[in-house]
Amino acid sequence: MSDINSPIKLSYPFEVDVNHMWLALTDLTAMRKWFFAEIPDFKAEKGFEITFDIQGKSRVFPHHWLIMEVVPLSKIVYNWNYIGYDGDSYLTFELEKSDIGCTIHLTIEIIKDFDDRIPEFKRDSWIGGWNYFMDRLNQHLIPN
Repeated sequence: MSDINSPIKLSYPFEVDVNHMWLALTDLTAMRKWFFAEIPDFKAEKGFEITFDIQGKSRVFPHHWLIMEVVPLSKIVYNWNYIGYDGDSYLTFELEKSDIGCTIHLTIEIIKDFDDRIPEFKRDSWIGGWNYFMDRLNQHLIPN
């Protein structure tokens, strides 16, 4: 994706309070249910760093995350890239209270272009992927 000057900005409303949402975004057990089951560890702490592999349709994507900023119950910023692939980004989750619960404002800022000849790195793929994850998150949060 070569959109350094055009961040992706998405918002998703949820019918849960900010406390519940923060836990879903930062608790390893919860993250494994809706995000990536392969996450080996996670801490919502500035400086926390992790690398783990995700198998795509035709290749492995070694995800590399470095937590850049944490404002409890409000904001978490990842430096997100893929080991062995060009490109680098910041991913920001911001939580806002709403009348129905809270809204996640998600921003992806490209700081070094990703190779958009790789289908998973195309802008539409990123947006589709986040829509998929937010739907999974919503399903995870719905009480049984």
